[in-house]
Amino acid sequence: MNNEERAIQTEPLLTEKQSTLILGTTASTLKQSRHTGMLYGKPSPAFVKMSRSVRYKLSALLEFRDQFPVYQNTSEITESVRPTDQTGVGHE
Repeated sequence: MNNEERAIQTEPLLTEKQSTLILGTTASTLKQSRHTGMLYGKPSPAFVKMSRSVRYKLSALLEFRDQFPVYQNTSEITESVRPTDQTGVGHE
């Protein structure tokens, strides 16, 4: 068994409560995402169902979280979502 396989097998499984802290959401929102398959407009993170327990791999949570942009300030947000005219060019 190589190091990567060993890391995958020993990756921690987090509870729903621990997962909400990493994602900054509530348990009810996370539960709803398991039913709809969507969370914050993106495909929800994969989970492991063991009997009645639900667990999330840390890597799945971090991968989900990393698909959202990071900004230094709020002006960057408005610049990234500026409306475009019919030519597809943003208004200056």
